[in-house]
Amino acid sequence: MKTSEIFETLLKNLKVGETATTVASRRDEITKALNKDFRDKDGCTDYKLMVGSFGRHTAIKGVSDLDMIFILPPGIRSSYDGDTGPRRILERVRDDLKARYTSTPPAT
Repeated sequence: MKTSEIFETLLKNLKVGETATTVASRRDEITKALNKDFRDKDGCTDYKLMVGSFGRHTAIKGVSDLDMIFILPPGIRSSYDGDTGPRRILERVRDDLKARYTSTPPAT
């Protein structure tokens, strides 16, 4: 077997494949849910950044997580002043995710 054939086989075995479609779908559903709550925009998939291996296009077969950043509206910070502000924003995001994924059990 030639080195080029071995390399092609390796690349084929590393490709994410159908998982990429699932991850993209979940990413968009999460973004839509957050945009609905924070911006009152239905079906909007803007205001996200893909980070981690998917964002860098270095994900390989078997990847099971999605790392993303959701960009909050500029004026939201003033609504959450004080020591508990960041916690309350995270709780709001958590509640949006729980409403979207109702059958997912809570983390232990």
